[in-house]
Amino acid sequence: MKKFNKEQKSLTFAEKRNYEAQQTSFLSALINMKYDLCIQKPTKCATSSLPLFKIVHIKNDEFLFEVMKDTKEKMKQIYYEDLANGVSEKTASRRQTTYKVTYPLAYLIDLCKANGFNVDTVDVNRKGKAQQKWVVAIEFDGFVFDKETISKKGARLNKVFVERMGENVNSKTVVLKKFDTELMALLLSDLETI
Repeated sequence: MKKFNKEQKSLTFAEKRNYEAQQTSFLSALINMKYDLCIQKPTKCATSSLPLFKIVHIKNDEFLFEVMKDTKEKMKQIYYEDLANGVSEKTASRRQTTYKVTYPLAYLIDLCKANGFNVDTVDVNRKGKAQQKWVVAIEFDGFVFDKETISKKGARLNKVFVERMGENVNSKTVVLKKFDTELMALLLSDLETI
């Protein structure tokens, strides 16, 4: 693992949130190669950054990963551990906002690794229990995605996720079936092999 560099420390909130949304979108599209995705529409409208959707669950015929449920349980566990370790209630509550983004992203990274994707990350030094990792490169089947590619493709994929969520106004969730053609077309376009 690489260490967090000074350039990343100077990023604005919007730049950080954008990259978190881009990573989430990109990793979700990778996972969609092998699993159905159920995503939840954001409850707030993002004004200064890309919208960050929530993953409800990821499943195929063999496995079901309850990402949202696992995230809530983990956040609750960390909250009570923080309180037991002398962290103030105000600080422990504030950390929950970070964990809402950090934990699902770590979940996606771990799931990608477990499914044969080589994911290279850097540690983002933050206080608290949830050490954040940012993706800097992904390699699979001889293809390499660097941070710039992940960012660009992630932004386009995020737009597709948002459009899909907007298509079904009567539901809070949207299911993207395994190997969604639109996601795969964006993900796998302009690939270079190593």
